[in-house]
Amino acid sequence: MQGSCNATGAVLLGGCVDYAGLPSATLTNLQTNCQTIQATWSTSPCDTSDVVGGCLIQGNGICSVQWDKEVAQVAASQQTCVVMMGKWVTP
Repeated sequence: MQGSCNATGAVLLGGCVDYAGLPSATLTNLQTNCQTIQATWSTSPCDTSDVVGGCLIQGNGICSVQWDKEVAQVAASQQTCVVMMGKWVTP
């Protein structure tokens, strides 16, 4: 795990995303984008103590998980995950 962007309560995005296997330039861009939307960048993983699941997307050694806390939106989140060629996972 290289970093996470916690956008819970941020302007443009909700939830938290963990990242791993990224080139340093990409990681730097993600960190900048995270802070631009007033989210919090961390080198620690997302807190998954109250999430219902997440969408794991991986390929070519790169991995991200978008964690979802909204129980009411689980079915929609799972469908979106499949469309994005991801796999629904639980913490």
